[in-house]
Amino acid sequence: IGETPIALMARKDFPASNLDEFLKLLRQAGPGKYSFATSGVGSSLHLAGEMINLEGKVQMNHLPYRSGAQIVTDITGGHLDLAVITLVTALPIARAGEAKILALTSRERSPLAPDIPAIASHPELAKIDVSAWYGFFAPAGTDGAIVDRLAREHEVLRELVGLGLGRSAHLDHRRGGETQDERGEIERRACARAGWM
Repeated sequence: IGETPIALMARKDFPASNLDEFLKLLRQAGPGKYSFATSGVGSSLHLAGEMINLEGKVQMNHLPYRSGAQIVTDITGGHLDLAVITLVTALPIARAGEAKILALTSRERSPLAPDIPAIASHPELAKIDVSAWYGFFAPAGTDGAIVDRLAREHEVLRELVGLGLGRSAHLDHRRGGETQDERGEIERRACARAGWM
């Protein structure tokens, strides 16, 4: 259907408010002092956190949660330092002043939150560009007319669900969801660090 930005979020009293302060704090604290939560092992959210570890030369631990709602409860309650969650989940609590968003894990700012910097704007994190994507899956051999109809109707579905999803530049419905650029070496390194390879 589309993709949505991912946010690097911190509790409201976290001692860093921008990417320079964030990297400095984590480097001074040393390996494992800080953790980031996501709603699942192996998700694009987890991958984004591991890419921050690699490119930022920091070492946060990963805390897998069962849902974004649990993460919101813990970060707004001050029980969690950092989270990597979708912007549509993070934005309402940040706007309410209950947490803060340090950056989006993308190359560009989002029209949903033009005031939040893209992580790639930081020179040390310029290779990071990860979003969460949503789509339909169909068995191999599904009639081409059905695949084409879903491709046409996904624009309407995106509006109906109101998730603030943008058009995915990386996905092509005819290629079975493969990425066109296959994401590159940084993702392979992040996957290896997380123990997926």
